[in-house]
Amino acid sequence: MKCLIIYYSLTNSTSQVAKSISIGLNQAGVETTLCNIKDDSPPNLDSYDLLGIGTPVYVYQIPINVLECIESLSKVKKIRSFAFLTYGTYAWNAGEFLKNTMLKSGFDIQGWFYCHGADYFLGYISRGCFASPGHPNADDLAKAQKFGYDMGSGNADRLWPESHISPPLIYRFEQMMLSRSLVQRYHQKQFKLDKEKCIRCDICVKGCPVHNLNHDNEGYPSWDSKCIMCLSCEMHCPREAIKSPMSTAMMNPIMNYNVKKIMRDPKIEKSKVRLHNGKIEIY
Repeated sequence: MKCLIIYYSLTNSTSQVAKSISIGLNQAGVETTLCNIKDDSPPNLDSYDLLGIGTPVYVYQIPINVLECIESLSKVKKIRSFAFLTYGTYAWNAGEFLKNTMLKSGFDIQGWFYCHGADYFLGYISRGCFASPGHPNADDLAKAQKFGYDMGSGNADRLWPESHISPPLIYRFEQMMLSRSLVQRYHQKQFKLDKEKCIRCDICVKGCPVHNLNHDNEGYPSWDSKCIMCLSCEMHCPREAIKSPMSTAMMNPIMNYNVKKIMRDPKIEKSKVRLHNGKIEIY
């Protein structure tokens, strides 16, 4: 049996989980290939018997590039599959977005794995809150390996069911505010560059996981129309020359509410941090 694991990982959390799942699959006698869509395009599915889809959770939903990747595989063939998600705070019903897209593409989902991952979301980091630092940890990865083994042995559908938790109203509002359609029609056009601060270092251009940044005639970064709202460009700018839609006054009440909720939740590990000139300093 052969398995292909297609996943997206920007900060390595989902990569670690994917690798641990592959170890479990190999232990079950399943030959496994890993493909991070940040770096490569998925191969043809025809030679695979099993498909895994892995993704982080962005604002309680699935990143646009992951959904588009699944849609590009649409109707290739019906294939037994599984899904895994990493999240820093709450996954809520994010799996539902992933499941709906996978089912429309004809995949037969037989197992789900959920895991905490270090949360480098700018909306929280810029407010001094780093959720789930150190995750996935050794225990998380051991569970991921067991999930892979069970999936390869044909037991995941019984042992690893889907989790669906309906989000409270404010989180549903956030999902709506940063939905795929609004990102594509509105938010991706709202990035601002302060040319007086920008030193044209190319960190933002090279760091964009979907190659959405190019250069204008003066060599300054300019944004195209493929943004997935990872906010890496603003996060890592060494001169703080970039302002994303997440840094607007409109988002302040929502982000402040979220950070207060995280800091008061004993189930979420967190560290206090400072973001300065593209570097995260942990207290």
